[in-house]
Amino acid sequence: MHLKYHFEIMDIEGERFAVPMEDCEGNFSGVIKLTGTAAVIFDLLKEETDEASIVEYMSQQYDVSRDILAADIHRMLLKLEAKGLLA
Repeated sequence: MHLKYHFEIMDIEGERFAVPMEDCEGNFSGVIKLTGTAAVIFDLLKEETDEASIVEYMSQQYDVSRDILAADIHRMLLKLEAKGLLA
């Protein structure tokens, strides 16, 4: 899986946002406010990857229970999929 569209992560007044850099074919408009970890996941999704690889990478970066991390990542991926942003 990967992001269907090109997004840039922008820092605006201390907040992080994913901003689409191309037309999302009417499927999505606006920007997405991101937490720090969500921004990392967005970066990982710029290339082809899978959920297990994201969990593995994130578990090496953050001192969080792997189960909690996996559940949070799964929820985020479901939201991105529901918005039509994943390919």
